[in-house]
Amino acid sequence: MLKKNLLFLIIALVLLAGGYLYWQKTKSPKKETKNPATTEPVSTAARGTLPEISPISNPLEKSPEINPVEKANPFTDLYKNPFK
Repeated sequence: MLKKNLLFLIIALVLLAGGYLYWQKTKSPKKETKNPATTEPVSTAARGTLPEISPISNPLEKSPEINPVEKANPFTDLYKNPFK
């Protein structure tokens, strides 16, 4: 009885080890070959259609003064702070 259980245990361990090795072999990333004929036209076509964006340009640089609080306060010139 003990030899029979030991034999099943050894067979199960060999099968588990083989399955693990097979899984590791199929899990490894495969190298993809890139076809330069298909990638080159896309890059050349996109070069002319995309606009140049400079990092210096700021659309809010020339924003108008739209703060209504500064324009609505009639008491700005009445009181002069002596500590300023």
